[in-house]
Amino acid sequence: MPKALSMDLRKRVVAYYESGTESMEYVSGLFHIGIATLDRLMSRKRKTGSIEPKPHAGGNPPKLSGEDLKQLKGLVHEKPDATLAELAETLSVRLHKEIHLKCIERVLNQLKITRKKNSSRSGTGNRAHPTRKSGVSEAGRNP
Repeated sequence: MPKALSMDLRKRVVAYYESGTESMEYVSGLFHIGIATLDRLMSRKRKTGSIEPKPHAGGNPPKLSGEDLKQLKGLVHEKPDATLAELAETLSVRLHKEIHLKCIERVLNQLKITRKKNSSRSGTGNRAHPTRKSGVSEAGRNP
């Protein structure tokens, strides 16, 4: 959803349109806003006398909060190598409610919790490239 128009822009648009010299189409094009936006803005001014944006409606409540977050933190501490899918499945069983993988990912990011990587995958970085054979250059010739 796009951001609300700034109050400065709202005031300029309304003042220009109320001067009565130009059409709604012209004014909306001049200020790079939609005709419907200008129409809603003028309608709001007529009905309420205000051109301020409506307050944020709130959105959906969080799926995990309070004790649920403590459960997730404990689970990450218990199983640092667990995948997001494994964390979601285990937490769903513990909390007796459906928890999606994306929810786990979002909450871990918000809590700034990073997970330990699998030690079998980490290394010094000096391994040979898996598709190259030892002693053969990239062009297929021996060095």
